Amino acid sequence: MRIADHSHKTLTDLYSLHGRSAVVTGGAQGIGAQTARRLAEAGANVVIGDVNIDGARHVAAELTELFGVSCRAIQLDVTDSVSLAAAANLAVDQPEKLALPALAGAVDDQSARRRQLV
Repeated sequence: MRIADHSHKTLTDLYSLHGRSAVVTGGAQGIGAQTARRLAEAGANVVIGDVNIDGARHVAAELTELFGVSCRAIQLDVTDSVSLAAAANLAVDQPEKLALPALAGAVDDQSARRRQLV
């Protein structure tokens, strides 16, 4: 049985997330920003969390303009439980159904140790 090639289709053609929301950690750059982009392209409203709030705001503004969805930036530190709780509360308070959390933020051993020392 031959599998059809759909690689030329956009994510929106294949799957719609209209009426859904998503939270992306590490969304200011790299994999997180690209994950947020694909979710927005599919129609999801995206909460973009990152310790780099200026970068998150830039990505949110760009995606809102490109795809006409609601994208918001929040300062989010995945090593801080209070920060994570605030992001979770924001996601739960959205009128849309939460589609998924996308965790692209990462913590290496050195940054985790530095945070423990502070």
